[in-house]
Amino acid sequence: MLGPEPVGLGCGACGASFPVVDGISLLVSDPDAWLAEERLAVLCRHDLPGPLLERLVRGGPNPLQRSLRRLWTYHHSRVGPLQDAVQQAISALPGPILELGAGLGAHGRAELTAVDLDWVLLSRNPAQQRILADALAPPFAPGQFAAVVALNLLDSCRDPLGLIDVMAAQLANDGQLLLASPLAYEDHITPISAQLDQAGVEAALSARGFTWTVEVHDWPLRTHPRTVSVHTGLLWRAWRGGSPLRPADV
Repeated sequence: MLGPEPVGLGCGACGASFPVVDGISLLVSDPDAWLAEERLAVLCRHDLPGPLLERLVRGGPNPLQRSLRRLWTYHHSRVGPLQDAVQQAISALPGPILELGAGLGAHGRAELTAVDLDWVLLSRNPAQQRILADALAPPFAPGQFAAVVALNLLDSCRDPLGLIDVMAAQLANDGQLLLASPLAYEDHITPISAQLDQAGVEAALSARGFTWTVEVHDWPLRTHPRTVSVHTGLLWRAWRGGSPLRPADV
């Protein structure tokens, strides 16, 4: 059981402590190791002008530089067919909602619990509760959420099948999943043997007792002021029991 302590949260049973910084709970297995790697991002002031921030992170790759590139891309990629479909779908989901790999929260819904390992993105997410944690090991008891969401995370994690298992475990019996991905894997992130194609995703959903529908939408990503990459994104809505809540039904 976690409770308040001077640095954030503490476990009375094992004595472990977990910092809370700017309202974000750092619930990773080794907070000190994570902070040693990411301290530049955590200590970065939010009021720094963009050009000054870019100058401060020059001089070779570092975690803050990586996160700022992601921040720029997702901030400038809020509009498109997949983005619109996701925004419509997530607005209709019942709560409580868990979003894994929540990032910037560009869909605009704040009444949810957002989980991500990227401090810079999560610190700018408008979610009511923000937890810095591994999406494959969220710090929640099973079956607590009416809806679980993972947007463009499936092909950006080390274990896509494990992610589907986690989503299913966190979901209440009559809950709903929302899963979006272009299935554009990078082998250094997701081993080739673990990568799922569309048929593999749908077989995994069916094997775990889900009924699902799938839509195909273009997903434009602005990676540079003069460059837009367009992916073909898949959007699955999956549910156990009853019928899915569609935007048209609201």
